[in-house]
Amino acid sequence: MPVSPALGFAFAAALGFSVLDALRKHLSTSIRPMALLVYVALSAAPIFGAWALVDGRFIDSAEYFAPAAGVFVFHVIADLLFLLSVRWGELGKTVPFLSFSPVFAALLGVVMLDEVLTSVQWTGVSAVVLGGLLLGFSSLDRASLDRRATWAQLMMLGVGACWAGTTVFDKLALAHASPGAHGFFVHATVGVAALAALLVSGAGRMLVVSREKILPIVALAPVGAFALGSQFLALAGLEAGLVESIKRALGTTLAFVLGAIFFHERFRARHVLPLALLVVGTFLVR
Repeated sequence: MPVSPALGFAFAAALGFSVLDALRKHLSTSIRPMALLVYVALSAAPIFGAWALVDGRFIDSAEYFAPAAGVFVFHVIADLLFLLSVRWGELGKTVPFLSFSPVFAALLGVVMLDEVLTSVQWTGVSAVVLGGLLLGFSSLDRASLDRRATWAQLMMLGVGACWAGTTVFDKLALAHASPGAHGFFVHATVGVAALAALLVSGAGRMLVVSREKILPIVALAPVGAFALGSQFLALAGLEAGLVESIKRALGTTLAFVLGAIFFHERFRARHVLPLALLVVGTFLVR
């Protein structure tokens, strides 16, 4: 079966966000969430600005700003919750709780975008959600039932809801702006707001980082721009719920892989069946 460009971009976005998640987890151990949000947002903004200049298309209508404001609010909440969650918990024990985001995105898409999924696609979304939840709950053991780990997983549920909202509002905003212009607007406003909050509160010293963190911070820009830019292009041809399903299926799988490789997190045999559900679900949503 030939892969449509939009589907290819959805898989590219999933891969990009997985690498970005690992980078953010690595940096979150030594950089406070608000300072890291500044680096994540402002590092990618110039890339999107250059994209808009090359494309020659910017914001087409004042109708853009209402959904863009929604993206801004959801992004700030989601990014801060995500950075706190991965700071307190393992990738393999927190990222699976993002699996509700395809359902949130699909329902919001029905209400706000008049999108309709087939019964087979709903089955795929459900398989992704079930696989993600089984992964999350199979990772719970006595050692992980401490207050910080539990809060990390609850915060990741909130991240899933907010990211579903950003995906839907992204699609609404992209009807009135180019991907480059929208990406620049979101990253610039989020980054400037986070930077202003740090400076006004007298916490600007949080932006100071050690020399060994410079390379991962520099990597945030191309990885983040690739991930979100691919998502914007995927939304041009796919429903919001399907994009989120693909992101969650591949993202949850890679959370275990990257967690094991870079953070010494353990993979067990009981994770195989939930991961198989994620793969099947991804196939069905096509």
